[in-house]
Amino acid sequence: MLSTSPQLCSPKPAPRHLEIRIGQRAAVRFRTFILDPKRGLLPQRSWKNNLILDSGLDSIGARTWAANVEYFAVGSGTNPTVKDSGATTLSRAGTTVTASAGFFAAGDVNALIRWDTGETAYIASFTDTTHVETVSTGTIAAAEGAVYYVNQTALQTELKRSLTTSSLGAGNSVAWNVGTSVWKITRTIIFTAEVGAVTYNEAGWTWQAAGSIFGRSIISGGDSLTAGQQYVISLELSITFSPTTLAAKGNVGTLIDTTGNIVIESAWMGTGAQMRAFSQPGELTQGVLEPSSAQLGTFASLNNWTQQATTATGRVAGPVSVTKAGVNDAYSTGSHTRTRTAAFTVSEAVGNIVGVGLYGGPSPDHANGGLGFTLKFSTVQPKTALQTMTVVYRFTWDRVYA
Repeated sequence: MLSTSPQLCSPKPAPRHLEIRIGQRAAVRFRTFILDPKRGLLPQRSWKNNLILDSGLDSIGARTWAANVEYFAVGSGTNPTVKDSGATTLSRAGTTVTASAGFFAAGDVNALIRWDTGETAYIASFTDTTHVETVSTGTIAAAEGAVYYVNQTALQTELKRSLTTSSLGAGNSVAWNVGTSVWKITRTIIFTAEVGAVTYNEAGWTWQAAGSIFGRSIISGGDSLTAGQQYVISLELSITFSPTTLAAKGNVGTLIDTTGNIVIESAWMGTGAQMRAFSQPGELTQGVLEPSSAQLGTFASLNNWTQQATTATGRVAGPVSVTKAGVNDAYSTGSHTRTRTAAFTVSEAVGNIVGVGLYGGPSPDHANGGLGFTLKFSTVQPKTALQTMTVVYRFTWDRVYA
């Protein structure tokens, strides 16, 4: 968006906002193995979905997705991460949720109800087994659902934590699916050899050697190991971006017509300490599409280019453009939203603007950086030396419910 300053008035015209939204939805699944010193790798169970906790979603406001699954933890606890209502239906009038049969418990306070029809609400207080009060208010028709214990922050009884990667199991890799805009990191961790018999009933993932975790899951029936054996876990973290393909976008600007097309041109994502995604040694690795990234920038293109999605390693042909460092707002706990703002002054990006976007590396061109996300206008938009322009990227993220 552009704002024009009268020649005889303030030389600093107030900026207007061009706001672009980039959505991310995460899912985690894992599988377990036992490494036996004599019999080799013994698969234990097939892929199982994992619940990303509220502590995990908040962590995305401060660090990369990959960094949140650097450490794996295992334990002996059996407290569930989800309680399904089965045939019992749940309805809400105002803040009161009523179950058609006994379902709720005092321990459900601060957990999240999710109806099978998609609505969600946090539980504020417990009344009895058929009634709870929620933080939010509104009418929700009777439907089956579940209570998700997203308020958990740790394993119930943690026994081990490791960040030692292994080539066993599903191995370690990153991949970008250009057709579905899904970025997937696969990570395999091996634990130290057991000194005696043990059964693991829970597993979690985190960004740190001790403390809160990103996600947790119950290992139904447990995996039992004997002395000398090692536990191996493979994990897949998949991030689905919105938009998923090249798509038309209506005007989101003020005093500038931004009608055009949007697309994620390459998966510029940050990496954990043990892995590298689509970046090369010596370049910034925070990832331009990471909500927590503070190092990468915005460009305003004065040259034409062809928008394209690619499976290449973060390299697509792009215009050499006028660039501006982005400034992130402070993350607010529980919001699962961050904005990155680039304010072009009256002397910057003067000319006919073809589009805007986010880039990785030293500059937004084919040789040095590669484009991450781009919005190309249907009609070029002139910017004079009397006008300012502010571009705001709003990142939002959520989880797939396991």
